[in-house]
Amino acid sequence: MTKYAGRPFALLGINTDADPAQARQALAGKPVPWPSLWDGPSGPLARRLGVEAFPSLYLLDGDGVVRRSWTGVPDARELESAIDGLLAKRPPT
Repeated sequence: MTKYAGRPFALLGINTDADPAQARQALAGKPVPWPSLWDGPSGPLARRLGVEAFPSLYLLDGDGVVRRSWTGVPDARELESAIDGLLAKRPPT
């Protein structure tokens, strides 16, 4: 994902474990190339995005609008294709 560094998009993971220590433990030893935020068991971010299953991944454009989401881990080629398509619609900065 380093090839996309500085580009106008974000991938976001949301963790709703009971406490932050459980969230850190869940990610231990599993390199995740995007931020994974702890939102608590019934956190406002998970409710706003309508998270119903885990893992879920969200692709946000440069304005913070969710443009694509996946339940489960997407295929790397599918993820890159979605990112490339999103970036192609936005003029370079």
